[in-house]
Amino acid sequence: MQSTPLARSRILLATATLALATGAQAADYTTYATLADWQAAAGSGSLLQDFQAYGDGAFMSGVEFLPGVSATTSAAPLRVIANYLGEKFLFHFGSIDPGNVVHYDVALTLPYRALALDIAAFEADPGEPSTAAGPGRLTVSFADATTAQFDIAGNPSGSPVFFGITASRPITALRWTEPLEFDGYSEETGLDNIRVAAVPEPASLAMGLLGLGVIALRLRRR
Repeated sequence: MQSTPLARSRILLATATLALATGAQAADYTTYATLADWQAAAGSGSLLQDFQAYGDGAFMSGVEFLPGVSATTSAAPLRVIANYLGEKFLFHFGSIDPGNVVHYDVALTLPYRALALDIAAFEADPGEPSTAAGPGRLTVSFADATTAQFDIAGNPSGSPVFFGITASRPITALRWTEPLEFDGYSEETGLDNIRVAAVPEPASLAMGLLGLGVIALRLRRR
């Protein structure tokens, strides 16, 4: 049986919708080792929390420090701490037993697709290697229920370790799992300079949405 123009348009609309849905399932992501590269990819309008405005020792477990962004730790409570240079960052204040691996959880409830942060105090003295027996692990979760894992080593320069990521799907959570030291205790690290941004939609998705709009307009006219 010969299909009508209306039927063909409906089939085309359904096919385009299915293609968009299928293409949107898996999150694509890119990681960045420097702040400059991340900012270039994230675009303008990123938000930063460096914790300098908080008092030393401020309680931060579950506190929204950026719109839709909060953090907790398995070694509660989570507080702001100042180092000897006066730089403040998030740090866990709970007791740590040998073999008890500590992790931080950062939750994002708004559709940010770019995230960056510094892992602070992940080093020994400047010029010396980290006291950790191995790397820690960053786990990033996306809105499509997929995750990505990255092993992060300490910085022997004495500087914080930068990590940045942009994704095709919203980022819903980040977990930083500290490594263990040679004596079995968790390497004590902190989180600082947390940045988020909503990056522009991928060109393929924008073109797909434009195509759906044209098809919908044709259907209305018929």
